[in-house]
Amino acid sequence: MCIRDRAAPLRKKNTLEQTGFALTDIGIKYRGKFYRFDEITETRVARHVLEHKVVLVNSTYHYSISIVMILKSGEIIQVTEQPTWLSDSKLSSVQYIENQFSIISEKTWDIRVEKYTQQIKEKGYFDYNEWRFYPNQQVIQDTKKNKVYNLDSTELLKSPEYITVKEKNAGLGSKLMQSLVGKPSIIITRTDTDVFFTLLKHFFDLSWSH
Repeated sequence: MCIRDRAAPLRKKNTLEQTGFALTDIGIKYRGKFYRFDEITETRVARHVLEHKVVLVNSTYHYSISIVMILKSGEIIQVTEQPTWLSDSKLSSVQYIENQFSIISEKTWDIRVEKYTQQIKEKGYFDYNEWRFYPNQQVIQDTKKNKVYNLDSTELLKSPEYITVKEKNAGLGSKLMQSLVGKPSIIITRTDTDVFFTLLKHFFDLSWSH
């Protein structure tokens, strides 16, 4: 008997074949249209490994990737390769999309960096996924919870797609509230990941060994 991960969708969407996704020297071909690299203002990527269990037999693993590019016009380019309930993912397609995403990231680097540095010049901070980063004050703010963290007294724990934010010397009240809420504060890092970690290193001297 086989047990396929319940996260797997029923059918594939936005595949290479369905979208006609391809790169040229100056842009992207997608669903019969052409978009220049300089139209892209944001990139996102999600990578997952799904486990396929077979009773009394070792598990096998299927890799998936979904990349998203946001354009100045608000249009969205999305390409996905993932297993479904009826078919497995193609590792070659996953690797191809990953390689193409690396090229897109390089081609759009300057535009995406400027999006954040311009905010710092104009406002003294930059916004990123419901968080606000203040280089001069060396603090970060969870805008959803309206809570400010001083980096001198904060521990940032990096995971593949997010950073967990923890106070180093949290008081009893904070610890009690955390235990009641149950969810730690996290920064989702799927958006402009390469740019974001470069900004953290440059403005906050934050880096991780892995």
